[in-house]
Amino acid sequence: MFFMWNAIVQGIEEDEKQHKLVCQDFQEGVLFKKGAARVVLTKNSIEEIIEIRPSDNFRQLQKLKRVLKIAHNDLGSSSSLSSINNKTTYLYLYKKRIVGMVVAEVISKAYVLEKSYPMRCSDEKQKAMVGIHQIWVHRNHRRKGVASELIDIIRTKFIYGLWIPPNMLAFSSPTQLGNAFARSYIRKNNGEKNDDNTVVLVYDCLYPT
Repeated sequence: MFFMWNAIVQGIEEDEKQHKLVCQDFQEGVLFKKGAARVVLTKNSIEEIIEIRPSDNFRQLQKLKRVLKIAHNDLGSSSSLSSINNKTTYLYLYKKRIVGMVVAEVISKAYVLEKSYPMRCSDEKQKAMVGIHQIWVHRNHRRKGVASELIDIIRTKFIYGLWIPPNMLAFSSPTQLGNAFARSYIRKNNGEKNDDNTVVLVYDCLYPT
């Protein structure tokens, strides 16, 4: 009887420990031990950006799934964790915790997102090179340029030997907030003064045409 009770107590303590870890991940970001992770930018002693490709080791990919769970819960996304298969992920680390993520993939075509509400995409195909599949920034680190820095890195590091111009980026069916971010990013990096001439490309288009 004692051994059974002891096992139950240990099980409860383990559940509480896991619950605290999940809460801490959500409140502060997922703790990430770099190990052999590929660092693509070191900003200072507490901030850096790392890259995870589909061929990387199992432990890193499992850690990435923890980040995705938090991101999906935070964004109210119904995407499955398998949605990042064969895609490359860039993670923003602050004090060894992941506080930002952008998932990218190689694409060849996209569509213009029209300036309308509800959002619509054109039926005319346009050339594109990189698809931004998902963007997430921890709520405590938003409006600090984290997402923009991650996309800047993707434009210089994602495809070896190539610099990706802003107009060759496409976004995967962004929300209204995502559309606003994409339009602002493209406008600033194209040196445009207002949104009148800013073209945002989308792929995996879920909007009506």
